[in-house]
Amino acid sequence: MSQVLTNKKFRFVGSGDGWELAWNKILDAVPDANRTIALQASQRRGSGRYFVKDADYVAAVIETLSRTAKRQLVGRPDGIDTAVVPHHVRAAVFRRDQGRCQECGSTSYLEFDHIIPRSRGGATSENNLQLLCRRCNQAKGGRI
Repeated sequence: MSQVLTNKKFRFVGSGDGWELAWNKILDAVPDANRTIALQASQRRGSGRYFVKDADYVAAVIETLSRTAKRQLVGRPDGIDTAVVPHHVRAAVFRRDQGRCQECGSTSYLEFDHIIPRSRGGATSENNLQLLCRRCNQAKGGRI
């Protein structure tokens, strides 16, 4: 089987049959030493082992495009995400943003804002947080 990658789906094309899988349905793609990838999907069809020419490269591309579709490009290394912002992350974001709202420059009523909202798959990480004053944070709402 060969694979075709598009911005919406991952397509496997074989000699007689083929199928496609939306990026947001892919849970994991793990390469192994035998030039195969173990693909785990949230639906029955699609999960399994697939022979590819460069398993490491294909698995990395699948993982990246799947995370992009789910808007999960940034996150904790252990894969667990919570709404609570850890102290060390708060301190790093506060230092980086110099204690000022990133929209208007205010130093009052500062809040930690998820750049990609949690409701859209954004992680609670230093790369996805910014300081906004209450007014700017409420104006931004759930938008990216």
